[in-house]
Amino acid sequence: MMRILAPAEALALLDELQVLRIAGFDQAREASYAVPLAFVRRDQTLLIALRAAGRLAQLLQQQPTGWCIEADQINPDWTFRSVVAEASAQPLTDSSIALVALAERYGRNWPQWRPNAPIQAFSLELAAIQGRHKS
Repeated sequence: MMRILAPAEALALLDELQVLRIAGFDQAREASYAVPLAFVRRDQTLLIALRAAGRLAQLLQQQPTGWCIEADQINPDWTFRSVVAEASAQPLTDSSIALVALAERYGRNWPQWRPNAPIQAFSLELAAIQGRHKS
C-alpha cells in the first residue's frame, strides 16, 4: 500500500534517512548530477558540505536554483520510504557550522562522508516537499 506523506511527515522522515542525492542540470542542460551526500536538517533547510574545488560546488554557486533532492530507503522486499523536494542553494560563509552539525549527526561514520579539504558548505532551502511510504 502506498501512502503519500504530508509535508511535515516528509520533513521528519529526512531525519531518519542517512544520505540524499542532489540532482540537476548545468546551464547548458548537458550534464545531470546525482551525488550522494551527508546532510543535516534544520527545519526546511538542509546543511551539506562539498569539496570546494568540485564541479557540484561550482554549479551550486553559479546556478543556485532548480535543484532536486531525493532521499530514500529501499528494502529488499521493495517496500520503501522516500522524500523528494525542490531546493535552492546558498553558500555558508562559515563552513564550520555545517561541519560541526554533520560530525554530530554521523559520529564515527563522519570521516567516510567528509569531503576532501578545502570544503564549501551550503544550505539547501526546500520547497515542494513530497514524501511516500510503500509498505
